[in-house]
Amino acid sequence: MERRRWKERRRRWLAGLLPPVATLLIRLLSLTLRYRIHVAEETRKIFRAGKPVIFAFWHGRMIIMPPVYRKVCGREGKDAWIMVSRHWDGELIARTVRPFRIFAARGSSTRGGREALEILIEKACRGHTIGITPDGPKGPRYTVQPGVVKIAQASGTPIVPLTWAARPRWVATSWDRFQVPMPFARVSVIFDEPFYVPDNRSAEAFERVRARLVERLGRVTDRMEEEVKAARPGEGVFSFRVRVRTVLQDFWAGSSPRGAKGLLLSMLLRPLSCLYGEVVRLRRALYRRGILAAERTGLPVISIGGIRVGGSGKTPFALWMARRLADRGHRVVLLTRGYGRRKKKGTIVLTRENVDRQDPLECGDEPVLLARSLEDVPVAVDGDRRRAANLAKERLSPDLFLMDDGFQHLRLARDFDIVLVPWGGGVPETACLPRGPLREPLSSLREADVVVCVSWGGGQSPGRGIPGDPWRRILGADVPVHAARVAVRGLHRLEDEGEVDPRKIANARVGAFCGIARPSAFRETLEGMGLKVGDRRDFPDHHPYSEKDHEELLRLLSGVDWLVTTEKDAVKIRRYEWPEGKVLFVRIGMELEDEPAFWERLERKGVLPGKEPSP
Repeated sequence: MERRRWKERRRRWLAGLLPPVATLLIRLLSLTLRYRIHVAEETRKIFRAGKPVIFAFWHGRMIIMPPVYRKVCGREGKDAWIMVSRHWDGELIARTVRPFRIFAARGSSTRGGREALEILIEKACRGHTIGITPDGPKGPRYTVQPGVVKIAQASGTPIVPLTWAARPRWVATSWDRFQVPMPFARVSVIFDEPFYVPDNRSAEAFERVRARLVERLGRVTDRMEEEVKAARPGEGVFSFRVRVRTVLQDFWAGSSPRGAKGLLLSMLLRPLSCLYGEVVRLRRALYRRGILAAERTGLPVISIGGIRVGGSGKTPFALWMARRLADRGHRVVLLTRGYGRRKKKGTIVLTRENVDRQDPLECGDEPVLLARSLEDVPVAVDGDRRRAANLAKERLSPDLFLMDDGFQHLRLARDFDIVLVPWGGGVPETACLPRGPLREPLSSLREADVVVCVSWGGGQSPGRGIPGDPWRRILGADVPVHAARVAVRGLHRLEDEGEVDPRKIANARVGAFCGIARPSAFRETLEGMGLKVGDRRDFPDHHPYSEKDHEELLRLLSGVDWLVTTEKDAVKIRRYEWPEGKVLFVRIGMELEDEPAFWERLERKGVLPGKEPSP
């Protein structure tokens, strides 16, 4: 008896706790999904007239039906009603969907089904929408039980087949193959044409209606499955990561909805950010104390890194510094991981001589850009920078390594850490991933040897005289801060890299596209060049351009005189055919203020070969 009481108390406690959590998770999941919703014309007319329908959908695809209903037809209509069992799990479902203004008639084929059907028939006659799973609650899967037919016959309400498909998704091993879209998945939803059930109660009539509903639901489900499968190349896990990054960047930039939704997402991400920050601090402490060992190559290693996700100017700075080091007579090898490349295993060595034979999708767009731009500096591409350094040391005989995006790559010991931060004129973001864009807590900057504050486009450069410089305020006297500017080096044709004077196209119709972390910086750059950009397309950072993208960009080009992109994107679109002279790219470079003091710090540290550290 006591055990039964304890079990009842536990169920009551869970019934009070689980539904609000489930409702919250469904709402958050729905906010991330990329919906493509099809509504048949006759069904749309019924919605507009405010008339009731019976939505019939498979039991395994019910998870996102509440937000889909509210999104399409629930905001202005009456409350919807569904049938759920009288068991404990039915109570959880009823409480979960209630905040969506979806109410439950309790019953099933084994208990209370007649009473529940009578309630739903009454609600349908009063003009309420009904939702029902013809194969629920226990199957068999993809079969039609008599309940949906009886409600339609008794109330004269049409049946609308409703289904969805998603990529990527999680599929359970339960009898109904219950499906849940992964966050940020592509979801195709269809509200099919309605059909009325004749008032014929014979077994033959029921069988005809049952077969028709099974056929209609099967057909539209297959159609939605084909639609999500036909997404552009690159969808799947890679696209899922891209979508996560894009949505988070929108949230960090404040372009996502604020108010209750933004506050809710912030509250959800805050503990994850705290946990992430503590793990990063612990990892650095373990390397700093020697508990985790960093491997040395026997040669000086200069690291160029960032503390913020994307768009810090690491690639142009690495290009600038590699050239300066080569001009000073150093044999440099640039180490990079080649973010976004398809070929993950092994080390790829790119040089000016072999880079045109390499596929940017296989070795990464930034390594190809670096190798094309550097005449005497090989680029070693490998996620394991230690392995790349050892191979390059054996084959290329360098006298120092320059490591791109290396501030977080602690497995390879470095002799000088340069960390780039963006100049925005405001207080730097203080939240770590995923609530904010910081890869590490700001306290990690104190382990850098130099911090370089980078401005883009025509923005103001953060010189020493600017009062209230936030980075100087954070770092104090611990770490020197230099100012740098990303500046335009020229506008060039895609096919032959011939230079074009921006003034000659200043009054022309110009379209633009890019696949970089901060598209706004590219737009500011074009405006600073005096170009008036009309239509534009923004793709995710490191986007692998496909045939569909090529066709889309050709359509964009057909409505303008020129199409302009970044040099990083240019290396990936050269494989396609373009109208001669109509596609241009912007070449950028880096300008460092107080450059002599920068090199003096390197020499004082003894990093450059042949230079002893100053006492």
